[in-house]
Amino acid sequence: MIFLNNKYTKIYFCLIEKSKNQSIDGYFENHHIIPKCLGGKDTEDNLIKFTARQHFVAHLLLTKMCDSNNKYKLYNAFSKMLCNGKDNKRYLPSSKFYEYSKKLMAEYMKNNNPTKREDVRKKMSENSWAKSEKAEEIKKLISQLKIGKKLNLTDEQRKNRSEKRTGQKNGMYGKTHSKETREKLSFLKTKEFELINVNTGEVKKIINAKKYFENDKKKYILFNNCKQNKRLFEGCWEIKK
Repeated sequence: MIFLNNKYTKIYFCLIEKSKNQSIDGYFENHHIIPKCLGGKDTEDNLIKFTARQHFVAHLLLTKMCDSNNKYKLYNAFSKMLCNGKDNKRYLPSSKFYEYSKKLMAEYMKNNNPTKREDVRKKMSENSWAKSEKAEEIKKLISQLKIGKKLNLTDEQRKNRSEKRTGQKNGMYGKTHSKETREKLSFLKTKEFELINVNTGEVKKIINAKKYFENDKKKYILFNNCKQNKRLFEGCWEIKK
């Protein structure tokens, strides 16, 4: 049985039966008796016309009618009943129902967040654009779009960003880096890159690229992009680690 045998299920199907022959003047909404998220089809025998208020009540009942495996889908469907759009005129619930909807989702997501499930994470990883055939093309496009870009922030925005990272608000407040992390940071500061001019054969070495280009951030970004994508820096320098 797709639904639990409880009072909410009985009320739900009583609502369905009473609404089958009702006449609605004006605005109405189509409701799937067996929700699409539970495998319901777009067939005539699975659709019924509801007023906006009836539709809202039906989805509220559905949140009480399923076991834990399907609750998330029905909680999500119910929360969408609170959204108005160009083509629908949703029933406007009281603040009590609005709060109830938010609490349902929040409580459920504490221990049942789908993105924490191994099967979901695996599927997300498999469908990642980074693993697609056009991954390299997308990476190059993103890289090109970021080169030379500046954040056009006002003084007030800069101040707000600074305050959000100061003191106890800073993610590293009261913490220290592990020995392994400190060694990595130290290595990056002393890391040496050898640049070879493909035209003249000239060789020059750079230690701590961030400090080397500290007076020209655009050039530092360009240097990193060329290093990661194995392109020539400034059109003639080949970067070797």
